[in-house]
Amino acid sequence: MNGLRLLGAVLLTGACTGGGALLAAQKEALWRQVHTFCALLDFLQAGIRYRALPCAALLAQAAAGERFAGLALEHCTEFSALPVPAALGPDLAAQARQTLAELGTAPRLRACALLARLLEQCRERERACNTAAGDAVRLYPRLGFCAGLVLVLLLL
Repeated sequence: MNGLRLLGAVLLTGACTGGGALLAAQKEALWRQVHTFCALLDFLQAGIRYRALPCAALLAQAAAGERFAGLALEHCTEFSALPVPAALGPDLAAQARQTLAELGTAPRLRACALLARLLEQCRERERACNTAAGDAVRLYPRLGFCAGLVLVLLLL
């Protein structure tokens, strides 16, 4: 009987620790989405500024590489069709959609300025997500472990 209690305690503590690790992985995934989107904006800005490539060519190059595979760019032929990650938050995501829609008709210098402003705001959000993900990776599994121990003590 004591062996079953010990096994139950270990399983419950392990499950709670795993739950904490899962929550931390979700925070990390949010950061990864924002980071990849920032890298895409940086790629687009460089393509417009230094190579003066048209929209379709830039998006085809981005879709062909592995770097932006998580963004599902295969069917994007215009900047306005780019998927904006929800991890940006509603305000910044709406602003990003508006800026991307404006890029299609903006002259090259204006497009670079728009992308630079959007990239700066996305980088701020990326830093916030990175801090939150780092804190979550460090704290959530430990918190899950402690919650598991509390549950074990309450059930014994």
